[in-house]
Amino acid sequence: MEANKTPRTRFRLYHEQAPLYGKDLPHFTVKIHHRGIMFTKSNNLVYEHGDVDYMDYVHSSSLNRELLDKLVEGVGLDLPMGFLYKKQKFSLLEGLVRIRSNVDIAMLLKDRNGANEVEIYLMLPSRNYELE
Repeated sequence: MEANKTPRTRFRLYHEQAPLYGKDLPHFTVKIHHRGIMFTKSNNLVYEHGDVDYMDYVHSSSLNRELLDKLVEGVGLDLPMGFLYKKQKFSLLEGLVRIRSNVDIAMLLKDRNGANEVEIYLMLPSRNYELE
């Protein structure tokens, strides 16, 4: 493995021999970015030093918050965790959408528009402290 490549793990939801991908087909891959840092650089958002895992053969009807929580545990992280979805054909700065509920997941599926892969970034929740 090259030094600049991140290790990749694939989680398989189904034991199918070939993926059923395509514009009008319900299966796709979720690309999971985690353990990295997100920062602004040259007027753009950048995500670096993270790992990338994949969840293959996801059926559009099975993607929900419970599955995302299991995904967090599958990559060895603890809950709670924030989920950010990158809209298709957008940069990180313009296309990140926070996933709070299954309503947001429905938007993700609509935006997917037949793409074979969607990207989700796992982020630690922000902590806000109230000063006296």
